[in-house]
Amino acid sequence: MTKETFLTKQNEELTERFLYEAGIYKTIGKEHEFLFKIDQALKKLEPMGADIIYRKYLSPEADYIRHQTIYKEVGLSSAMYRKHRLQALTMLAVELEIIQFNDDTGPVLKMGDH
Repeated sequence: MTKETFLTKQNEELTERFLYEAGIYKTIGKEHEFLFKIDQALKKLEPMGADIIYRKYLSPEADYIRHQTIYKEVGLSSAMYRKHRLQALTMLAVELEIIQFNDDTGPVLKMGDH
């Protein structure tokens, strides 16, 4: 998988829903196996990508924070923020097995798993 390979819009939305759900579990302090998997996957990301994912999807303020707020806080342009966010979402989706990566076709939703 190259750094320029991104999720389809459908897979991006699926991954975001998964992360938002995980953020809810984290906020209420409920233990769940996938929280451990997410934490391990976040450690494999570049620091900027991990920070963006945490702020937008996993922090207690995730429901209230806008993309614009995050990219200004971390000192990125809108375009660079989007690139870092999509790279991180793609890598997380593969790492968490939400999607599979096929060298010929790119990211593919794991049918029947989610």
